[in-house]
Amino acid sequence: MRFVPIYISIVYLAVCACGCFSGPPIEKKENAETPSYSFQYDTALPREKIAVIVPGMGQKVTKPQYRAIGEYYAKKGITPVYVSVDWKKVGFRDLTHISEEISSALRTSFPSSHLYLFGFSFGAIIAYEVSETIHSDQILLCSLSPLFKEDRQYQIFPFKQIFNLVSDKSLDSLSYLHNKGRCFVFLYGAHDSFLINEAIIEQRKSAFDCSVSMIVKNAGHDVSQKSYLEAIKSIIAGY
Repeated sequence: MRFVPIYISIVYLAVCACGCFSGPPIEKKENAETPSYSFQYDTALPREKIAVIVPGMGQKVTKPQYRAIGEYYAKKGITPVYVSVDWKKVGFRDLTHISEEISSALRTSFPSSHLYLFGFSFGAIIAYEVSETIHSDQILLCSLSPLFKEDRQYQIFPFKQIFNLVSDKSLDSLSYLHNKGRCFVFLYGAHDSFLINEAIIEQRKSAFDCSVSMIVKNAGHDVSQKSYLEAIKSIIAGY
Protein backbone atom coordinates (compact mmCIF):
# COMPACT_ATOMS: atom_id res chain seq x y z
CA MET A 1 0.00 0.00 0.00
CA ARG A 2 2.93 2.37 0.44
CA PHE A 3 3.13 2.81 -3.34
CA VAL A 4 -0.45 4.08 -3.71
CA PRO A 5 0.54 7.80 -3.71
CA ILE A 6 3.12 7.08 -6.43
CA TYR A 7 0.53 5.25 -8.51
CA ILE A 8 -1.91 8.10 -8.22
CA SER A 9 0.65 10.67 -9.23
CA ILE A 10 1.62 8.63 -12.28
CA VAL A 11 -1.90 7.76 -13.40
CA TYR A 12 -3.46 11.18 -13.03
CA LEU A 13 -0.26 13.15 -13.71
CA ALA A 14 -1.21 15.80 -11.24
CA VAL A 15 2.13 17.48 -11.47
CA CYS A 16 2.99 18.58 -15.01
CA ALA A 17 5.43 21.47 -14.64
CA CYS A 18 5.99 24.05 -17.38
CA GLY A 19 9.35 24.82 -18.95
CA CYS A 20 10.92 27.18 -21.46
CA PHE A 21 13.14 25.95 -24.27
CA SER A 22 16.15 28.24 -24.43
CA GLY A 23 19.34 27.89 -26.38
CA PRO A 24 20.16 27.64 -30.11
CA PRO A 25 17.52 28.18 -32.79
CA ILE A 26 15.15 25.26 -33.20
CA GLU A 27 12.81 24.04 -35.87
CA LYS A 28 9.35 22.82 -35.01
CA LYS A 29 7.80 20.36 -37.40
CA GLU A 30 4.21 19.41 -36.62
CA ASN A 31 2.10 16.78 -38.30
CA ALA A 32 -0.73 18.69 -39.98
CA GLU A 33 -3.23 15.82 -39.92
CA THR A 34 -2.56 14.82 -36.32
CA PRO A 35 -1.30 17.89 -34.42
CA SER A 36 -0.49 15.96 -31.26
CA TYR A 37 3.29 16.27 -31.35
CA SER A 38 6.11 18.26 -32.90
CA PHE A 39 9.84 17.78 -33.43
CA GLN A 40 12.21 20.33 -31.91
CA TYR A 41 15.86 20.37 -32.91
CA ASP A 42 18.78 22.68 -33.58
CA THR A 43 18.87 23.27 -37.34
CA ALA A 44 22.57 24.18 -37.16
CA LEU A 45 23.59 20.68 -36.06
CA PRO A 46 24.29 17.81 -38.51
CA ARG A 47 21.67 15.12 -39.09
CA GLU A 48 23.88 12.12 -39.80
CA LYS A 49 23.01 10.80 -36.35
CA ILE A 50 19.92 11.83 -34.41
CA ALA A 51 18.57 10.94 -30.97
CA VAL A 52 14.78 10.99 -30.67
CA ILE A 53 13.84 11.89 -27.09
CA VAL A 54 10.30 11.10 -25.91
CA PRO A 55 9.26 12.37 -22.43
CA GLY A 56 7.03 10.64 -19.92
CA MET A 57 3.27 11.10 -20.08
CA GLY A 58 2.23 14.58 -19.02
CA GLN A 59 5.80 15.88 -19.11
CA LYS A 60 7.28 18.60 -21.28
CA VAL A 61 10.37 17.77 -23.28
CA THR A 62 11.61 21.30 -22.51
CA LYS A 63 12.25 20.33 -18.88
CA PRO A 64 15.92 20.48 -17.71
CA GLN A 65 16.29 16.70 -17.42
CA TYR A 66 15.47 16.16 -21.09
CA ARG A 67 17.66 19.08 -22.17
CA ALA A 68 20.49 17.46 -20.18
CA ILE A 69 19.90 14.10 -21.89
CA GLY A 70 19.96 15.87 -25.26
CA GLU A 71 23.30 17.41 -24.36
CA TYR A 72 24.70 13.96 -23.52
CA TYR A 73 23.86 12.84 -27.04
CA ALA A 74 25.19 16.06 -28.59
CA LYS A 75 28.57 15.50 -26.94
CA LYS A 76 28.75 12.20 -28.86
CA GLY A 77 28.00 13.94 -32.15
CA ILE A 78 24.36 12.82 -32.10
CA THR A 79 21.83 15.60 -32.72
CA PRO A 80 18.95 15.54 -30.21
CA VAL A 81 15.45 15.67 -31.68
CA TYR A 82 12.95 16.39 -28.91
CA VAL A 83 9.42 15.06 -29.34
CA SER A 84 7.02 17.58 -27.84
CA VAL A 85 3.73 15.78 -27.18
CA ASP A 86 0.35 17.42 -26.62
CA TRP A 87 -0.74 15.06 -23.86
CA LYS A 88 -4.29 16.42 -23.98
CA LYS A 89 -4.59 14.65 -27.33
CA VAL A 90 -2.54 11.52 -26.57
CA GLY A 91 -3.55 8.79 -24.14
CA PHE A 92 -3.13 5.06 -23.64
CA ARG A 93 -5.53 4.26 -26.50
CA ASP A 94 -3.46 6.36 -28.91
CA LEU A 95 -0.23 4.39 -28.52
CA THR A 96 -0.21 2.76 -31.94
CA HIS A 97 -1.37 5.87 -33.75
CA ILE A 98 1.21 8.29 -32.39
CA SER A 99 4.03 5.73 -32.75
CA GLU A 100 3.22 5.18 -36.41
CA GLU A 101 2.92 8.90 -37.03
CA ILE A 102 6.30 9.61 -35.43
CA SER A 103 7.93 6.79 -37.43
CA SER A 104 6.49 8.14 -40.67
CA ALA A 105 7.63 11.68 -39.86
CA LEU A 106 11.13 10.47 -39.04
CA ARG A 107 11.40 8.72 -42.39
CA THR A 108 10.34 11.93 -44.13
CA SER A 109 12.41 14.42 -42.12
CA PHE A 110 15.52 12.30 -41.51
CA PRO A 111 15.56 9.70 -44.31
CA SER A 112 19.30 8.93 -44.14
CA SER A 113 20.01 9.53 -40.45
CA HIS A 114 21.28 6.93 -38.02
CA LEU A 115 18.60 6.76 -35.33
CA TYR A 116 18.97 6.55 -31.56
CA LEU A 117 15.85 6.32 -29.42
CA PHE A 118 15.27 7.46 -25.86
CA GLY A 119 12.03 7.30 -23.87
CA PHE A 120 10.93 7.57 -20.27
CA SER A 121 7.94 5.74 -18.72
CA PHE A 122 5.04 5.88 -21.21
CA GLY A 123 7.42 7.72 -23.53
CA ALA A 124 9.58 4.59 -23.42
CA ILE A 125 6.63 2.59 -24.75
CA ILE A 126 6.28 5.06 -27.63
CA ALA A 127 10.03 4.79 -28.32
CA TYR A 128 9.82 1.00 -28.28
CA GLU A 129 6.90 1.02 -30.73
CA VAL A 130 8.79 3.38 -33.03
CA SER A 131 11.71 0.93 -32.98
CA GLU A 132 9.35 -1.77 -34.25
CA THR A 133 8.74 0.10 -37.49
CA ILE A 134 12.00 1.92 -38.21
CA HIS A 135 15.62 0.78 -37.82
CA SER A 136 17.35 2.13 -34.74
CA ASP A 137 21.02 1.81 -33.85
CA GLN A 138 20.50 2.02 -30.08
CA ILE A 139 17.37 2.12 -27.92
CA LEU A 140 17.45 3.38 -24.33
CA LEU A 141 14.20 2.74 -22.45
CA CYS A 142 13.98 4.26 -18.96
CA SER A 143 11.41 3.06 -16.43
CA LEU A 144 9.48 1.37 -19.23
CA SER A 145 5.83 1.10 -18.28
CA PRO A 146 4.42 -2.46 -18.43
CA LEU A 147 4.33 -3.33 -22.12
CA PHE A 148 4.78 -7.05 -22.69
CA LYS A 149 2.15 -9.65 -21.95
CA GLU A 150 4.54 -11.39 -19.58
CA ASP A 151 4.75 -8.23 -17.46
CA ARG A 152 1.08 -8.24 -16.59
CA GLN A 153 1.23 -11.09 -14.11
CA TYR A 154 3.54 -9.01 -11.91
CA GLN A 155 1.47 -5.83 -11.99
CA ILE A 156 -1.02 -4.66 -9.39
CA PHE A 157 -3.59 -1.87 -9.41
CA PRO A 158 -3.69 0.39 -11.30
CA PHE A 159 -1.30 -0.83 -14.02
CA LYS A 160 -3.26 -3.95 -14.93
CA GLN A 161 -6.36 -1.81 -15.40
CA ILE A 162 -4.51 0.96 -17.26
CA PHE A 163 -3.01 -1.32 -19.87
CA ASN A 164 -6.33 -2.98 -20.50
CA LEU A 165 -7.14 0.39 -22.07
CA VAL A 166 -4.62 -0.22 -24.82
CA SER A 167 -7.38 -1.82 -26.87
CA ASP A 168 -6.15 -0.85 -30.33
CA LYS A 169 -3.12 -3.12 -30.12
CA SER A 170 -2.38 -6.53 -28.65
CA LEU A 171 0.63 -6.09 -26.41
CA ASP A 172 3.75 -7.88 -27.59
CA SER A 173 4.79 -11.20 -26.17
CA LEU A 174 8.46 -11.63 -25.34
CA SER A 175 8.30 -15.07 -26.97
CA TYR A 176 8.14 -13.37 -30.39
CA LEU A 177 11.17 -11.18 -29.86
CA HIS A 178 14.04 -13.63 -30.23
CA ASN A 179 16.71 -12.79 -32.83
CA LYS A 180 15.33 -9.31 -33.50
CA GLY A 181 18.88 -7.98 -33.64
CA ARG A 182 18.07 -4.62 -32.06
CA CYS A 183 20.10 -3.33 -29.11
CA PHE A 184 18.08 -2.30 -26.07
CA VAL A 185 19.09 -0.89 -22.72
CA PHE A 186 16.38 -1.16 -20.04
CA LEU A 187 17.07 1.25 -17.20
CA TYR A 188 15.05 1.38 -13.97
CA GLY A 189 15.27 3.18 -10.65
CA ALA A 190 15.80 0.92 -7.65
CA HIS A 191 12.46 2.15 -6.29
CA ASP A 192 10.65 1.39 -9.55
CA SER A 193 9.60 -1.86 -7.87
CA PHE A 194 6.03 -1.48 -9.15
CA LEU A 195 7.45 -1.75 -12.69
CA ILE A 196 10.35 -4.18 -12.41
CA ASN A 197 11.54 -7.26 -10.52
CA GLU A 198 14.13 -9.99 -10.99
CA ALA A 199 11.74 -12.20 -12.97
CA ILE A 200 11.11 -9.44 -15.52
CA ILE A 201 14.85 -8.75 -15.83
CA GLU A 202 15.52 -12.43 -16.54
CA GLN A 203 12.78 -12.46 -19.18
CA ARG A 204 14.41 -9.49 -20.92
CA LYS A 205 17.78 -11.27 -21.01
CA SER A 206 16.33 -14.36 -22.68
CA ALA A 207 14.07 -12.52 -25.13
CA PHE A 208 16.52 -10.00 -26.61
CA ASP A 209 19.76 -10.94 -28.34
CA CYS A 210 21.29 -7.55 -27.65
CA SER A 211 20.00 -6.06 -24.42
CA VAL A 212 21.09 -4.88 -20.99
CA SER A 213 18.92 -4.32 -17.92
CA MET A 214 20.27 -1.94 -15.29
CA ILE A 215 19.02 -0.76 -11.91
CA VAL A 216 19.94 2.74 -10.67
CA LYS A 217 20.57 2.87 -6.92
CA ASN A 218 18.78 5.54 -4.90
CA ALA A 219 16.50 6.41 -7.80
CA GLY A 220 12.78 6.10 -8.30
CA HIS A 221 10.36 6.79 -11.10
CA ASP A 222 11.95 10.17 -11.73
CA VAL A 223 14.38 10.75 -14.59
CA SER A 224 15.29 14.18 -13.17
CA GLN A 225 17.10 12.60 -10.20
CA LYS A 226 20.86 13.09 -10.23
CA SER A 227 21.66 9.38 -9.93
CA TYR A 228 19.28 8.55 -12.79
CA LEU A 229 20.79 11.23 -15.06
CA GLU A 230 24.32 10.07 -14.22
CA ALA A 231 23.42 6.52 -15.26
CA ILE A 232 21.93 7.77 -18.53
CA LYS A 233 25.00 9.92 -19.16
CA SER A 234 27.27 6.91 -18.63
CA ILE A 235 25.30 4.75 -21.07
CA ILE A 236 25.22 7.39 -23.80
CA ALA A 237 28.95 8.08 -23.32
CA GLY A 238 29.54 4.46 -24.37
CA TYR A 239 27.87 4.92 -27.77
